[in-house]
Amino acid sequence: MRARPRLLLLMALVFLGLVISFPVQVFVLYGHGLDEWPQLLSKISLLNYLVAFSLLANIPFILRASQWLWVTLPLTILMVGWNNWVVSAAGHDFSQATTWVATGAFSALAGFIFLPSVWSLLREPKKRWWLQAPRKEVSLPMTLEPVRGTTIQARTFDLSRTGAFIPLDKERDGEYPVRAGDVITVKFNLGSLKRISCHARVVRRAISVGHYPSGIGLQFIELKRTHERILRDYVDSIPETNGRGLSLGI
Repeated sequence: MRARPRLLLLMALVFLGLVISFPVQVFVLYGHGLDEWPQLLSKISLLNYLVAFSLLANIPFILRASQWLWVTLPLTILMVGWNNWVVSAAGHDFSQATTWVATGAFSALAGFIFLPSVWSLLREPKKRWWLQAPRKEVSLPMTLEPVRGTTIQARTFDLSRTGAFIPLDKERDGEYPVRAGDVITVKFNLGSLKRISCHARVVRRAISVGHYPSGIGLQFIELKRTHERILRDYVDSIPETNGRGLSLGI
């Protein structure tokens, strides 16, 4: 599983640093001691708190390269600009030029989403490899009960705590039509006394590429909590392979 890009970690830390800067500014400007937190916090305005909340709210979206950033970042820029305008209008601690520069600097900082490495993640969520459950190659008998046709007796190619990839050749695929988006029933055993039965969504159909055979990617849904734990423990117990293959997009 590929790691999260360091740029996202860096930006999350920058946003956290901006939140911390609010009490630090009050500490520097008004000379409060470390034992005067009530007085220090009282000098942070409601608008400052709203800006801090906006910055904090962006951090999980940044770490996930979430498409919600298209909404939250512009709103945060507006919030920062509004806050800085109020500060410059008061004119007590910062000049108008300083606040305009600060607003421009933050807007430029928020433009990190347009960098190629981040832009591609926002446009193609399947590239967010670090959010995907680790997959282990294992061949397990699995019964598939599709919405059309008869029951399919198949075997897994790989398995994760959230889904599986099932090889299906062209002949079988023609005999048992399974389409992307279908919700089917799957049944399989993890050991002699650990039988799992749940629904699964067909998230993709794939042709054979390199190490990967042709088949379908499944995402388990409506798993019982005990089954989730059993499946997670089972996958964790499987030794790592060479990591070849394609993403299931789940």
